[in-house]
Amino acid sequence: MKKLMVVGCILSFIAIFLAFYNKIAENEARERLRNILVGLLKVERRHSIINPQVAIGYGSCMDLVFEALDLQLFNCSKSIMGTQETITSLEELEEAFCYYFQHGAASEQFTPNGLLFEELVEKVQLLKSFRASVGGNAAMIGRRFALSGFDVLLATSASREFKKLLPDNVKIAGEVTDTDDIHLIFEYKAGDKCGPFVAPRANRFILHHDVHNPEFTSIRMFEERLKEFHPHLFVVSGLQILDSMPLEDDSVDRKLTQISQQMQSQPESTKVHFEMASVSEKILLMKMMKFIVPYANSLGMNEQEIANLHGMLKNDEVTKAVDSNPRIDTMLDMMRFVFSNLQENRSSIPKSQPLTRLHMHTLAYQIVMVSVTSDWIDSDVAAARASLIANLYVCDTPQVDLAKSKLEMDLAFAISSKPGSPILMLDEREPVTCWNETLYHVCISPNIVCTHVRQTAGCGDNVSAAGLTAQV
Repeated sequence: MKKLMVVGCILSFIAIFLAFYNKIAENEARERLRNILVGLLKVERRHSIINPQVAIGYGSCMDLVFEALDLQLFNCSKSIMGTQETITSLEELEEAFCYYFQHGAASEQFTPNGLLFEELVEKVQLLKSFRASVGGNAAMIGRRFALSGFDVLLATSASREFKKLLPDNVKIAGEVTDTDDIHLIFEYKAGDKCGPFVAPRANRFILHHDVHNPEFTSIRMFEERLKEFHPHLFVVSGLQILDSMPLEDDSVDRKLTQISQQMQSQPESTKVHFEMASVSEKILLMKMMKFIVPYANSLGMNEQEIANLHGMLKNDEVTKAVDSNPRIDTMLDMMRFVFSNLQENRSSIPKSQPLTRLHMHTLAYQIVMVSVTSDWIDSDVAAARASLIANLYVCDTPQVDLAKSKLEMDLAFAISSKPGSPILMLDEREPVTCWNETLYHVCISPNIVCTHVRQTAGCGDNVSAAGLTAQV
């Protein structure tokens, strides 16, 4: 009996000690997060907007956003090793969704099945979690620039109703349509369960049956307006809409050639940025690397997209899903490899532009890498601003709420996976870490990760735009 009492006392002491220890750790984490927020805001305020102009192509849509599991369509009863390039049935939709869900990877897929798409739209609009919002890479990038005080020229064909949803300082170059393309945004949160799978992070799966966007009919009107607009920055985005579309090769080539010519026609004083997006079709990625990438000074991408570029340059391969929370040293090595190889390849391409900037964003952190000889300013501000916008956008709040946030970035990280590489510590009071290398100036900022996710679709567009607002 005495032994049981002694054991009981010991267990009680251990429980009290662990509770006390956990409380201390929790308080330390909260204080660290508060210090990081103060530090990011201090850096972000160093740069002032001088009302420059930005031209952005191409496309827009209405996003129908909802909680994916509310639709109750998917069982995810087995492990999926791959997906179809085009979704033609509900079974193929389930297969594709479950594949990306189990990896926590973003994906955008096309369905030629108009009837299936219409039936899904009808079902989605009945869900309690349903809401409609401005969508499309170019439109969302344009909206972020406009909210930051920029004058924006947006290339898209859109309805009059859609135009009313955009800020007044966004001017549209494109035809007026009776209807807008619709994208279904299957949102899911970290920890959501579908069959045996648990989502490792919040993300989204996008399905579309676009009519207007793949035609790029706004190119001609955009070209005319550009002659008078004189942008400081030209942004190319939305090209992933061609992924798995039933188009002839020469049709895709013609469209990309037109866009490439618009990029090349910009004066030297205009910087050109290409915003990558999820592409699963190897042929399309190869075409982008031929027609688009050589004529951009700056590239924006997430961990999936840089892995695809890296894979194409190194092994001629595309990876459909990667680690959703990659190591910093791995991403830095990938960025250096991509930067070096793309720059080297341009030497033999007529009218190509020097690649001078990469912005890579993940759930946990932002990395801005610029050439040491470039005139991209305030990389630290760009990284800080992108980090802050990531939280505000995903949580859909006007201010960062630390009670709904956490830190995912490691407190110490190596700057390369090579043995003996320097290890840097995150300074919570000066959270943006920058350093110079022989060829590059690098800045890394931790994200204050939103834990009460409201939306993920469009986060990359908003984050990349936010970073660019500090560097134009």
